[in-house]
Amino acid sequence: MPSNLPVLRMRTNDENIIKIKTIAKYHKRSVSKEMEMILEKHITEFEKEHGKIEICTMSPNEIVEDIKDRIKKNPPY
Repeated sequence: MPSNLPVLRMRTNDENIIKIKTIAKYHKRSVSKEMEMILEKHITEFEKEHGKIEICTMSPNEIVEDIKDRIKKNPPY
């Protein structure tokens, strides 16, 4: 079933791909869902140590500046 969720791509080596596929199969999950679980666990652990990450909505001007930074490859974005 198609999803409207944002896509996050990453690069890694063959060994990591084989291992995450093995772990996902063990947990009866897709690789995508396994990676989502790992990401959520990592975020939770980070927030326990450093405090909750507040998410705020960007203003239209901030969105424009973010796009400009991405075009110029000027992190963080």
